[in-house]
Amino acid sequence: MGSESTEREREAVGDHKEFVASFECFYNSPDLSDVVLLVGKDRYHAHKFMLARLSDVFRTMLTGEHWTDSSKEEIQLKESCECESVFGDFLRFFYCGRVNLDIETTLPLLFLADKYDVKPVREVCDKYMTGQVMRGNVRAALLWLHYAKVYSLTELETQCIEVLSLRMTKAMKTPEWLNLDLPYVIELLQNSSLVVDEEFVLFQALQDWLLAECRAEKVEEYLPKVLSQVRFSQMLPQQLYSVEKSRLGRRFPDLVTAHIGEAYRFRSLVAEIGGFHDEKFRPRDYTSKEWCTFLGLQLSDIRKYPNNVNAISLDGPIPVEAMLNVVHWNMAVHLYAVSGAKPTRIYPGPNTVLPLPQVSPPETAECLSIKVTPLKLATFDRDVQLSLVLYDKDMNVARVIRNNFLVKGVPGANSFGGAQPGGFRFSGPIIPTQSSFVIEHIFDQKDLGQDSMYIKDGFLHIAIIIKPRLMGTGSSDAEASGTG
Repeated sequence: MGSESTEREREAVGDHKEFVASFECFYNSPDLSDVVLLVGKDRYHAHKFMLARLSDVFRTMLTGEHWTDSSKEEIQLKESCECESVFGDFLRFFYCGRVNLDIETTLPLLFLADKYDVKPVREVCDKYMTGQVMRGNVRAALLWLHYAKVYSLTELETQCIEVLSLRMTKAMKTPEWLNLDLPYVIELLQNSSLVVDEEFVLFQALQDWLLAECRAEKVEEYLPKVLSQVRFSQMLPQQLYSVEKSRLGRRFPDLVTAHIGEAYRFRSLVAEIGGFHDEKFRPRDYTSKEWCTFLGLQLSDIRKYPNNVNAISLDGPIPVEAMLNVVHWNMAVHLYAVSGAKPTRIYPGPNTVLPLPQVSPPETAECLSIKVTPLKLATFDRDVQLSLVLYDKDMNVARVIRNNFLVKGVPGANSFGGAQPGGFRFSGPIIPTQSSFVIEHIFDQKDLGQDSMYIKDGFLHIAIIIKPRLMGTGSSDAEASGTG
């Protein structure tokens, strides 16, 4: 015995899951029940210990000396109709630690969790809502953005704004769009990275929002605030004419005409004033064919050799290049296998690599590489933003990767068509290869496999948006956003 340890080794044994599950049989059971909760027309047999265990509000209500209901065997709880319908699910959580959620029931359960200070229910609601929005559910994002702010659900709020910014075109077609509150509409409109077909489509959706029945008495109050965020300068002449003849244009001609006049004035003076000095004159990320270069890439082709295409750029108040069939950029698109893959990699210049964190390399991965080369020279430096838009197989925007870079001017280069530097026109000899800019995105094996969210009939659909940056904002940052 002397050589043996005098301490006994102990091992924790038991079935934790079975122990927890044993409580569920007491849900809404008269067995050992010491309180009845009356909610609407329903009666729930409950147990004070189980309620007080997760909720300080119930603890005070059921045991507090100064709480008149603490000694009653039946307690009436006043809840909204929505909360009454899910109260049984809410109460069941106290006994089993789980709850079934969907888009319709999550909000009332969150209300109950907040009212009774049940943090575990609040946390599962937050996690479910954030997960739904991250998967690109624009209806959920519209429904939950307000409550994310009210209940300080920071990650949910961030994801709502990001998804709505990516899928604004789809969001504006939902019934929930008409119920979005003014502060959130303004917040979205202030975003220059808003992905939308074109500004005119955005105006039409805002017109429907302003003239919705629920906003009938607020139109005159809201109209100046909303119109000040619309970028009329980025509309084509025929679209501006349509705005003038629209329901808002006929009902509020003075206010609408003033904005249209500002748009015409900007277009006539942009070559003289020298660039985009104000966000309201800067293009958003427009995805209609007049404003971007849209490509359907067949995987079997771009895996074999680079696909060279020309690209337009939004270097003026209207898409001049698309109208005149003039291009100022060349793109080489290639998809190739890589090992030891990194996340999205962006090269702002010939010898510069943006330092992004490493990730564990997948077994196999493929890199989508897009090399952008300016075709013309200009005498002035140009601060440019390149956006790579990835679509899912349902043709919804799934991800946007943006990079800002500086195209150096060359003294002595001729301007194009007599335009001044502010018009952002290119001309002159071809720029050397080393001035090209490359943006890459790494796809995991599953991303481009049989069940890929990106591939439709063997094609990967992307859009390339090249536009000037607001002058004085710098040129060395990069960003990526998306769903999935």
